[in-house]
Amino acid sequence: MDGQRRKKKKCIGSVDEFRTEDAAKTEALRVRNKFISDVTTGKVSPSSVEKVTCDDLLTQYIKSLKMKKKPSSYVIEKCIDANIKPFFGSRKVISLRESDFEKYREQRISEDGVSNATVDHDFTYLLAALNLEHRKKPHTRVPVVPTIPKSGEDNVRQGFLDLNGYDKVLDTLPTSLKCLFVVGYHIGNRKGTLLNLRWNQIDFEEGLIRFVRKEHGKPVPIFAPIYGDMHDWLGRQKAFRDRKYPDCEFVFFWYPVDCDIVPKLKGGRGGRRNEPGTPIKEFRFSWKEAVKEAKQPELLFHDLRRSAVRNMVEKMGWSEKKAMMISGHKTDAMLRRYDIIPTDDIKESGRQANDWWKEQRQKRTKKLKVVRKKKVA
Repeated sequence: MDGQRRKKKKCIGSVDEFRTEDAAKTEALRVRNKFISDVTTGKVSPSSVEKVTCDDLLTQYIKSLKMKKKPSSYVIEKCIDANIKPFFGSRKVISLRESDFEKYREQRISEDGVSNATVDHDFTYLLAALNLEHRKKPHTRVPVVPTIPKSGEDNVRQGFLDLNGYDKVLDTLPTSLKCLFVVGYHIGNRKGTLLNLRWNQIDFEEGLIRFVRKEHGKPVPIFAPIYGDMHDWLGRQKAFRDRKYPDCEFVFFWYPVDCDIVPKLKGGRGGRRNEPGTPIKEFRFSWKEAVKEAKQPELLFHDLRRSAVRNMVEKMGWSEKKAMMISGHKTDAMLRRYDIIPTDDIKESGRQANDWWKEQRQKRTKKLKVVRKKKVA
């Protein structure tokens, strides 16, 4: 009994304070809950919380994206390595303050071509890394996620590429990017989705491209038609691949003509920037030069997505549901964000409304005539 009392006194409290074991358990539970609450609110910091850095969490976030095989993982990793890690990498998460985010914003927007909306995008990746660890409750190294202020700047672009601009850009693009551009303009899928497209997803006989999209954690097959210029360009792409790089499973790959850098004798660096026959992952510089030459300097590859949806809904008269299925959009909110209006439906509604209005006018006119006749009589 004395031994038990001494053990209780050492671990929980004095013998006089806890005369029964139930009382001791109740107090222990209260202390435990208070400790968890203090950790959650940031009043108490375990050693793991005090030591974790933004670099640890950003690396973990990138690894998670790659494990899930997210098409955007390559671009996100490049952005994190180039911009976020150099500034926040060595910082301990527990020491982050609102002033740190303000300094980062000031530094980034001082760079040429960087807007507040772009900085908000950077913060989205950092916040995702913090939340990924925060969700590992109760054994989380981020009990409290710091508040990251957003600028509130609207980054929704309103530009579209018409057929005239389409032809100009197609002429100036490097050979490796032409087929990618054509497919992107026709069906409007995200760049990451297109770059991961494989030949086993192309069905030339049925004239279909098969995608797989996850809904509620389950893969759902999505189909897009092969139409317009896609037939010709995909056919040529397949023929060149079969002849030169039969082992390349990706639809979009680098052509030899676009891999050689200007020789040193002509003022270049020499060597190669990409290996022929390897899948395309990044083409920012080539794209920028091509659209500049085509007199479309502000054009982004993502603008093809908006243009394709507008063509499908406004020009071809396809239903919103069909356009969303082909482009890979999950909600019809994109029609409002892209400022796309299904004009055919609106025109038809206008004709119906006009017929109704005429009908009501005619009925009212007839009624007035009857009333007048009765008064005259």
